[in-house]
Amino acid sequence: MSFINEAQRFTNKALRFTNEVSRFTNEAQRFTSEAPRFTNEAQRFINEVPRFTNEAQRFINEALRFTNEVQTLVGEYQRLITAVFIYLNYTFAFFCAPLREAKIFQ
Repeated sequence: MSFINEAQRFTNKALRFTNEVSRFTNEAQRFTSEAPRFTNEAQRFINEVPRFTNEAQRFINEALRFTNEVQTLVGEYQRLITAVFIYLNYTFAFFCAPLREAKIFQ
């Protein structure tokens, strides 16, 4: 009876091991069947990298163009403001010179 019990216990352990191997095999099969999809996704990502790089370069070029335009506008506004101040200075001097001579500003 002891031999039969030992044999039965060994058989149960063997069945559990077989079930574990079967579960592992199923997981491995599932992973193997998913591998091509992951490979395709990775290849699609790799194929998209140049497009993203081009888009980034285009964005950088646009930012540089915008920066140059802003710098040009700032320069134009600086020249305009300088011209306005020069004009105001001469205008003030032109209109105030007679008043100074008339001693209104003392």
